[in-house]
Amino acid sequence: MIELKPYRGTSASTIEKGDKTRLGGEVQTGKHAYAWYENSSLTTGMTCAFVVGLIIAILLIAITGTPIWFCVFAIAFGVGIYLINRWWQNYLSQYIGQPSLLVSAERAGRGDEIDVQFRQPIRQALMIENATIELLAREVVSYKCGTDTCSATHDIVIQTKHDQQTRELSAGETYEQRVTLTIPRQAMHSFAFKDNSLTWIIRVTVKSSGLSELTESYAIQVTPEVHTL
Repeated sequence: MIELKPYRGTSASTIEKGDKTRLGGEVQTGKHAYAWYENSSLTTGMTCAFVVGLIIAILLIAITGTPIWFCVFAIAFGVGIYLINRWWQNYLSQYIGQPSLLVSAERAGRGDEIDVQFRQPIRQALMIENATIELLAREVVSYKCGTDTCSATHDIVIQTKHDQQTRELSAGETYEQRVTLTIPRQAMHSFAFKDNSLTWIIRVTVKSSGLSELTESYAIQVTPEVHTL
């Protein structure tokens, strides 16, 4: 089994055989998974704070006639992102350890099966309500919007595996989920062009009582070959 690192960003790239540094895009090698901006509650709160802060900055500029408030707003927002990231990591570290995702292959042809093993160490007593492992294809398209360049991201869920059994775990135990995912024979393989790319993602979602919903993504490479017996 091969351990994958968490995937970050929507930019995709193809890789040559043996290159394990870029699996369909950027990979995170940090000590902890579960980025704070993948949590819907936190992103909603930060969006509201950004809008309110921007309105206040515009009003202060209108009142004082000086643009320095834009600089104050930018610095304050940057510090806020740094602080919430630190808080999020400290918050998670109280309950869970570093998750790991193991796969039977990080490169697969169309029609192939991939065995997946997800493991999440628990540091405090926790009740896992359910967990989901999804195989999805993420397409990113860039196009012209007048003089600007716009982009759109579309996730196509190919397969979903649920673990709906509620489990009470004690400190020191590890939650584990094993599934087998199948790449459809007629699927499009991974590719990356300047204005269009397709990245294959294994996405894990864990829901528990007393802890925010956790989501992490991992990238694999789907090759053009169709393997037959």
